[in-house]
Amino acid sequence: MMLSFKLTLFLVTSTLNVYAQEPSEKTVLSNQVQQLLKVNSEMLNTSKVEQLTKKILDNRQHYSNDILSKTSLLSARIATNQGDINKVFHFAQQGLVANGPDKNIKLSLVLKLAEVFVAQHQYKQLLALVYDAINNREFSNNAKNHLLALSYRSLAYAMLGKHAEALSDLQQVEIGISQSELTEHIELLTVLARAYHNLNDYQTSLTMQLKILKLRFAMKQMQNIDQAYLYLGYAYFYLQRFDDAYNAFWESKEYALNKKAPIAVAHAEKALGLVLLKQQQFFEALAPLEQAVKIYSQHNMTTDRIESSVGLAKAKIESQQVSEGYSLVIDVIRLLNGEDISLKFAGFYGMVSEMYFAQQNYKKAYDWREKYSRV
Repeated sequence: MMLSFKLTLFLVTSTLNVYAQEPSEKTVLSNQVQQLLKVNSEMLNTSKVEQLTKKILDNRQHYSNDILSKTSLLSARIATNQGDINKVFHFAQQGLVANGPDKNIKLSLVLKLAEVFVAQHQYKQLLALVYDAINNREFSNNAKNHLLALSYRSLAYAMLGKHAEALSDLQQVEIGISQSELTEHIELLTVLARAYHNLNDYQTSLTMQLKILKLRFAMKQMQNIDQAYLYLGYAYFYLQRFDDAYNAFWESKEYALNKKAPIAVAHAEKALGLVLLKQQQFFEALAPLEQAVKIYSQHNMTTDRIESSVGLAKAKIESQQVSEGYSLVIDVIRLLNGEDISLKFAGFYGMVSEMYFAQQNYKKAYDWREKYSRV
């Protein structure tokens, strides 16, 4: 009897010890977040991060602000890989609201917001955001992020017509890169190339984009190669090398389809349509632009939807589908909601004027022509 009691007591104690030694789910998930932050952003497993995020955010009351902000950053990185700028914005804001103690994480979240402002052409907001980050001493100890912030500020200055300031920041970035181990940092080089692009130095931008593409193949960093081909295509596009641009955009589309990223596919479709418009292949431009508008509408991506719709309206009108083209013009006016369209699509104002003139609404035709002349 005594032997049986001792054996039972031993088994119970052993079982309790095993349970005591097993880490809680909270600890396991928190450790997974810390480990995933060390993984290259483009190599993150989408499904794994999404499952992890759901488990943590569904029980956010049990987790520290540190883990919540880091989880949001991981989700924002996944959204970047998918080209979903709305989700990047959502998770970056969510992470900043969590207000974790890690300053590098906070700056990384700020730079995710910068990515959003670039995509939405909100250059004044971009400038204010990164200007504060650059001048914030608590963010100054991370060389990569500091150089990224400078690159974004240069890009903002360029788009706001402050070319001297843009060049000054670019020079600081190039010096910083040359004095660091970041000469092959793809994210940094990409932002830098886009800054040169916005300074209308398309040849330098092209040279850098070709270097980035070569680096991706050499480093086997292929996850977001669709984005590399997209930026390369736009460098060719603005150098009026339209055949090369078309081929780059086609590669972008193929890689985006392969990784099952519909928004990235839409970006490539939009670009293909714009090239075809430049080549006056208006009927051929219809299909890619229609597909782009459809995807952007599904994902509530207003800026890209507007720009694709402008292209599609032009393709419709030039293909003798005038009434459909005019319907798209009216839809774009509605979507703009009184805001100005981006400068690269300012020709839209002329299109509106021509529509109203054809409809014999001369007052509105004159008003839109005046708006176009002031651009």
